[in-house]
Amino acid sequence: IERTYGLYSDLIAEGKVPLMVDDIELAQFVYYLSQHKRMRDTLNILNRKGVLLLGRFKDGGIERLYALRDRLRQHGYMAMIFDFERPDNMSLTETVVTMAGMCQFIVADLSGASVPAELQSMFTQIKKPLLAFGDPYAMFPDVADQTKVIELPPLADLPALLQALSDQLPVLDDLYVQRVSQLQRRYPST
Repeated sequence: IERTYGLYSDLIAEGKVPLMVDDIELAQFVYYLSQHKRMRDTLNILNRKGVLLLGRFKDGGIERLYALRDRLRQHGYMAMIFDFERPDNMSLTETVVTMAGMCQFIVADLSGASVPAELQSMFTQIKKPLLAFGDPYAMFPDVADQTKVIELPPLADLPALLQALSDQLPVLDDLYVQRVSQLQRRYPST
């Protein structure tokens, strides 16, 4: 304890106030963010494995999103659902757009009431492939003007949806590779 106290005292004397967080997982994440040379690796991992799941939460919707999340995990993806409290310093829209920016692709259940607004907000900012299912809203075809869209046909049940998701993962991976290649041509390494 004395050694730790001495370290903190030295840091404070140098004008460096250590950042304090509540748990070890957050500390590790903050550490990577603070090490700017590692930031690229952190973002690459998130963009290579992250998937944002959007949809309705009521009437079995959240259970469907959890089943999709579990299927994606089986395939090595890190699926994210915005089912937590909104961060204090971000709006709902800012949170969803930030999460989308950290993903390889987005999966959307079009029956969610907020999904049209979420997609509109996201695709004015980022270009990530979208896998969509459910009844398309009137202006959904316009999303294809902003990003690559794979629209699943109507499916009978959850097992059929999970299988369709698994079947489309190679296509989504290929779209990711195409996007990375496009960006590498646009921004050649120095």
